[in-house]
Amino acid sequence: MKLLFINTLYPEMINSSLDGIEIDKYSYNSLIDLINNSLCGDCNFYSKHLTDIGFDALDIYYGCDFLDKRWESEYGNNGYVSTIYNQIDFYKPDVVYFQNIALLDANLYSFIKDRNLKIVGQIASPIPPNCNIGNFDIIISSFPHFVKEFRSQGITSYYIKLAHEASLASKYNIERDIDCSFIGSLTPDHSNRIKFLNKISNYIPELKIWGKGYDFLPKGNSILNKYQGEAWGSNMFEILSRSKITLNIHIDESSHFANNMRLYEATGQGAMLITDYKENLNDIFDIGDEVVAYKSFDECILLLRYYLNNISECNKIAASGQSKTISTHSYAQRMRELGDILNLHFKKQKETDVVDVSNIQSRYIEIDKNSV
Repeated sequence: MKLLFINTLYPEMINSSLDGIEIDKYSYNSLIDLINNSLCGDCNFYSKHLTDIGFDALDIYYGCDFLDKRWESEYGNNGYVSTIYNQIDFYKPDVVYFQNIALLDANLYSFIKDRNLKIVGQIASPIPPNCNIGNFDIIISSFPHFVKEFRSQGITSYYIKLAHEASLASKYNIERDIDCSFIGSLTPDHSNRIKFLNKISNYIPELKIWGKGYDFLPKGNSILNKYQGEAWGSNMFEILSRSKITLNIHIDESSHFANNMRLYEATGQGAMLITDYKENLNDIFDIGDEVVAYKSFDECILLLRYYLNNISECNKIAASGQSKTISTHSYAQRMRELGDILNLHFKKQKETDVVDVSNIQSRYIEIDKNSV
């Protein structure tokens, strides 16, 4: 089965990936390799681990003008309105997998279905306006309440947790010289998070904050005194690897469910995670043994102070959390789960062999109820 992953990255991620690179000197595939090697977003973790288990999978990045121009200069243009149409025709996948479901508009949907291809979408954020989720053959979500809602509408949907790339755990062999870190967006869409961090900053002098959205923060906000800049890809993983403790704060859309990348990235890189309590958190990690959870601002402050003053206990929980993520929440494991789903729905549909059912009950033997 051949899969084409349609990925998107923040412009800041692209810029970080290719900082200092003379892009005119690189081929399209070399630029893709540079972006993937920068470890921004999911990069090629999906395609890499699916390829390892027998799929033919590759990635393209949607909406990046210089990548589109480079691709068309090397592979041609059939006159379509967008490069993505040319790429789908060129790569001829069996399944088009959208990491951002908003990209599938009516025209692109018709183009893909005219070629009898399957469409999979993945979402763990508010459903974009004017997005017809019924156009997807399967929707994957790391939000259990999303899956429940999709299924109630008759849409095939599966719950798959997020993951961490296990090979990164040993990539950064450096001193943990950051007592407490927070990495995450600080835009107007994260207003509750900003309020929480603003208060925390007044009580935890050790806290250092990285994230997108500095320009949105009002003057006088305490976050400004803790702010260290943006952190993408490899730089983010290095910061987590230097952190003794990392604070996590979910966005409002998560509702009652633990579900963001920092859960897995922080534990995977060996930082002790202090996160907001969610109903399903104990299904992912053992609270108290592998991560620590708070239910209020005051409890968060108490936990941060306690573990900053009891580093041996902090390190023990961090080690257990890392072990759990590497063994249970790796991309290799998640892609085995995804591969099973894709095979279940799509592989059998491609098989054309006629099954002989004339002999189907020839070995039937009646048994009594005690034997059952």
